[in-house]
Amino acid sequence: MIIRYNQNNRDLLDELNLEKYSRIENNNRKNNKVAAKKINPFKILSL
Repeated sequence: MIIRYNQNNRDLLDELNLEKYSRIENNNRKNNKVAAKKINPFKILSL
């Protein structure tokens, strides 16, 4: 499939990427909250 890249396509791609990124960010935040409750001191030392 060949897509001609014009400004509209680029804007659309940016929107899709932003949406995907924000979803990933939300998941990361949830995971971080869970991880913060189960902090392993050895993990901190090995960072």
